[in-house]
Formats: sequence, C-alpha cells, structure tokens
Amino acid sequence: MLKQLRSRRVMKRIMLGTLILIIPPFVFYFGWQSTSGRGAEARRDLARVKDRWWGLRWRPITAGEWQLARDSLEREYARIFQSQGLDFSPDQMRKEIGSYEIAREAIDSYYLQRLARREGLEVTRGEIRALLEELFPVQPAESFRSYLERVGQSEAQFIRDLVYRQTLSKAEGYIFSRAKTSLFELWHEYLISQEKIQIRYVRIPSMDFEKEVQPTTDSLSQFYQDHAEDYRIGDRAEFRYVAILRSDVERETEPTTESVRAFYEKHKGDQLRRKRSARVRHILIEAAPDAPTTAVQAAEQTVRQIAERVKAGEDFAQLADQFSEDSANIVDPDDPTKKRGGLLPMEITEGMPSRFGEEFTSEALSLALDEVSSPVRSAFGFHLIRADSVTTAGIVPFDEVREQARRLLRLDLVDAEFRKRGEALRELFAERSYSTLDSFAEAAGLQIGRTGLVDLEAGFLPEIGLIRDDLELIREFSEGEFTEGVLKNSGAYYVLELHRKVPSHIPPFVEVADDVRDDYITSQAAYLAHEVASELFRQAENLEDLEQAAQQRGYEVTQSDPFTRDRADTVLPALDPRFAYTSVRYKVGTIYLTTQGDPELPTACIVWYFEKREPPTLAQFRKDLPALRAEYQLQIQQALVQEWLRDMRRRIRAEINPVFEAAAQESEGESG
Repeated sequence: MLKQLRSRRVMKRIMLGTLILIIPPFVFYFGWQSTSGRGAEARRDLARVKDRWWGLRWRPITAGEWQLARDSLEREYARIFQSQGLDFSPDQMRKEIGSYEIAREAIDSYYLQRLARREGLEVTRGEIRALLEELFPVQPAESFRSYLERVGQSEAQFIRDLVYRQTLSKAEGYIFSRAKTSLFELWHEYLISQEKIQIRYVRIPSMDFEKEVQPTTDSLSQFYQDHAEDYRIGDRAEFRYVAILRSDVERETEPTTESVRAFYEKHKGDQLRRKRSARVRHILIEAAPDAPTTAVQAAEQTVRQIAERVKAGEDFAQLADQFSEDSANIVDPDDPTKKRGGLLPMEITEGMPSRFGEEFTSEALSLALDEVSSPVRSAFGFHLIRADSVTTAGIVPFDEVREQARRLLRLDLVDAEFRKRGEALRELFAERSYSTLDSFAEAAGLQIGRTGLVDLEAGFLPEIGLIRDDLELIREFSEGEFTEGVLKNSGAYYVLELHRKVPSHIPPFVEVADDVRDDYITSQAAYLAHEVASELFRQAENLEDLEQAAQQRGYEVTQSDPFTRDRADTVLPALDPRFAYTSVRYKVGTIYLTTQGDPELPTACIVWYFEKREPPTLAQFRKDLPALRAEYQLQIQQALVQEWLRDMRRRIRAEINPVFEAAAQESEGESG
C-alpha cells in the first residue's frame, strides 16, 4: 500500500482528484473575494446579478451597461430640471446622480432587457430606421451627421443608445399591457380632483391635554419597556483622519486684482461674454411624441390657424390665455382665470437648456424683438413663440463682470490647488508602507483630525463630507485599521482610521429619561384628545348636536370654504391622506371623525359634518375622460413596473460594489 502511494502515477491521480473535488466549491463560495477584501483591487465588478447557471453564478454588470444607465439617468434628470425651468450644467447634473442610483438603474435595466429577450421583444433594423426618419424628417442623413457633431457622439454610440432605450421601452410596454382601469375607478379619481365639498368641523388639538398628563416613575418605566426599540441607537464610530480639505484651500485662496483682470482679458470672449437671451411668450397645443397621426395633424392645424390670427393683428397674450395648453400658463391653480399670457417665467439663454428642448431654444433665440415664429415642434406639441425682449451677445465691460470674474478665477485656483495637494498626498502614501496613521501624518506634515462619534448609516463625516461610496469598505474595519489608499470625495482627499466603534444598542432608561417623558406626555395627550373626539362623534347625530356638544367643551365649529379633496391640505394641513379616498363614499348630512398628522400619533382630531357637495357633471366627465384615463393609466403602469422590479429583485439577487465604483469614478475623473 505504501509503495503504491509512493508511486508518482498514483499520487498524480490523488492530487487530480483532490483538485476536482475541492476547487469548484472553493470558487463557488469564495469567488467574489471583494466581499471581505478591501481596496479597489479586491473587487472588479461594478455591480452583479446572480443569473448564471440557474442562479448559481454571478453575472457582472458591464462598464458599457453602467455607462448606458448613467446616460439614461442624466437624461431623466435633465427632463426634470427642464420641466421645473431650472438652469443647470452637465457637471451639476452629474453631482446629483449617486453611484448607488446608477447601479440600481443598471440592475433594473438588466431585468428589463432580460424580459425583452425572453419575450422576443428585440428592436429590429426597420424600427431603428423608422425612428431615425421620425427624429430627422428633413434631410435625414445631413441632419443626423449634424446632430452627432453637435453632441460629440459617434454613430455607433447613438444607435447603441437608441436600441437600449427602445428595448427598455418595449419591456415596459409588455408590463404596461397588464394595466386595466374601470369607469368606476376613473369616476372615483375624478371626484377626488373635481368634486367640491364643504364641511363644518371641530378641531381638538392633542397639545391641549398635555397639562392633564401626570407621568409617574412606574408609567414612564413601563412606557420605556414597551417602546424600547424606538430609542435604539444605530452603529456609531469615531474616526481619526489625515486629510486635504477643500474648505482649507478655499479659505487660503484669494485672487489678486491683477490676476482677475488677466482672467477677464483671457475669457471675455467666452466665459464672461454676454450671451444672447430673450424673454418670450408662447402658445402650446399639445401633441405627445407617441400621439396618433391624426391628433398630431390636428394640433399642427390648430397652431397654424392661431398663427394666422396673430398675423391678422390679434393680441398674442390674449390668444395664449385662450388657447395655450401649457399648464405653467396658469398663475394660481385655485383660480384658473389668472394666466400669464403665455409668458415664460425664465429667460431663454444661449447655451442653457429649455424644458421645451433644443429646437424651441434655437427658434426663440433667432427671433427679433416682437417677431413671432413659425410653428415649432417639441416633445410637448406645437408652439408659436413671440420675443418680448431680446438681449444681444457681446463683450461686457470689466467693471460689470469684475465680481463674476473673481468668483470664476477663485474657483479655478481652488480646484487646481485642491487637486495638486490631494494628488501629492496620494503619491506620498504610495511611496512606502505606513504602519500607523500617526507615521503617515508626520510624513505628510499634517495634523490628525477626529470626527467624534458619528452615525454610520448617515454616510457623512464632519469635515470629510459624504462617504457613502466607501461605506461598505469602512464598515469592515477593526479598531486601529486605516484605509489602504487615499480616498476622495468632492470635499477632501483623506486617509481614514477607525478609532473606536460603538455597536447598535438600546441605551439605559436613565440616558433617555427626558425623551421618554416627552414621548409619554405626547402619546397620552393624543389619546385623551381622541377620547374627547370620539365622545363628540358618538353624541352628535346632526349638526345641531355637534355644535351643542362642542360648545359645552369650549370648542368652536368652523365652516370651511368649498374645496376639492386633493386640496384638503389648504383647509386642514396634514390631514389624514385617507380622507381624500374614504370621503368619496360618505353621505351629506353625516358626522365623521378623522385626524391631522400621523394617524398613530395625531397632532389633532377632527370631528366634521359633511355639509354639501358639488359633483361634476357627467358631460364634463365624458369630455375629460380621455385625458383622465391616460393620466390614471400612466400611474397604474408606473406602479406595475415598480412592483415587477421589486419582484425581480427578490427572485434574482443583485449586489452593488461601491468600493470599485468609487475607484472607477476617481480614475475616470483623472483620465478626463
């Protein structure tokens, strides 16, 4: 037997068998080393889903998918900013989008693409061709090339992006097909927004009863035991750090008068140049991009008819108030008669996006004073635009832009110095290995800072700023351990050491006695208020009973102005949100009970009498039904997609790698 074991051939077979048995499970269980490792080198995937080998292996989210998800979010944020009439730069927009949000978008997009593949929802070449013809109807090839040059994108990138968006759209459409609405549901929704009701009510504030609450030691102790989890303190930690802080650089940086003047001379033709701008009015006739051809043609015909009336001398502002379908034209939602005459609240400025898109901006800036445009198509429909005032582009005198030049120069100087010091810190850290944070601080000539105890869930450290991207890495530290590299966020280059950790715990009663006392008084006062309200509710069978019972207790009955249920907050702020839906079923002449604030711990109880209702007519409902159906259907569709994605997250596990994503962002910034 021993001779056999000494045989090279037998030993080779044993070793081979051992490798076959051991390596697969080892790889299976420990394949993604970064779960317990630290630093960018340990984790190579941006995010991943467990969707290979029947859910036994991870499938990484690729860099290309990550970029598509980022681009998609940037477009979404751009639409939001534009719809709110907000000015923004691409850099500002990117700062609004966190890495976690990009990762979640990439994972959700993967789920949708997976659905599209399974159901055969591929985007065909014919569909791409039709989309391009729709996007560039006039001189398609030339317009397409011009667009690509303007946005700095290759044809392959554009097509890839288009296919990506259309695939997701098809997958969402497949889910949308399950959305159904009944006339009863639509009528219910219509009543919430259109039916006016009037009530008389008695408001019983909880705070009126706080003086009646007399807490005892036993009652407070029992309350603490019953609600102990409410006082739990999450994981906390104290950190020491060595850092280059942007705030320090800002305090030390102030440009000289000569440098400001030199900056002006260099940039008076670009950054400091006066941009062309215009204050415009417009008339919008809505036509969604996916509207039927007949609806689009009808909208265009309407705009052209209005344009003829403008040419004939009719007042543009009056026509805007009469015909424009831009909801922003209404000054006060409570009084639809107050309108703006089509005047946009913000100027249209060269280089700044408008919520109506590039074509609208381009046309508006091409107009002379009082000139009216031809019909312009946007994603919202067809527009007529009139320029009320025009500011021409040109060089601005130094004295007028002195402060702006100083701010811009100071920002450039701070950026450069912050980057210079931070990269020098990185180079110093990379030169050799440091056994302690103190030795690195000494080598860097910097003081060691302390954060004090902080809540780890907040993902924020005093002075350092946001650390959400590195939070998973930092959670794994032992006391005395520090980062294996210089980390970076928008406000600091830093090396972080865990000084001490305090795990999540429920503090003893003595430490939270004051909070317990306040909470006990608040809860008991709310209970007493509800008892009084319930007694009034039981006693009052009609309005006369309610007025008499309220008077006996020193309360007044208040009559509201007519209001719609979706505007109930204008009458009683923070009213129980269920009021809008439940009150649709209530009868006039009846008494009801509701609350303000948190239903579990209300700030006040409301006993109210349903005085009258003014329902919309069926004729008005039929007229508004198409728009109502579309809006409500959209809400249901969005809810279905979110529900489907939640289900997919449960079925197909996904993980996000914030450590590598942070490093990827830094390397991307350096290469850019």
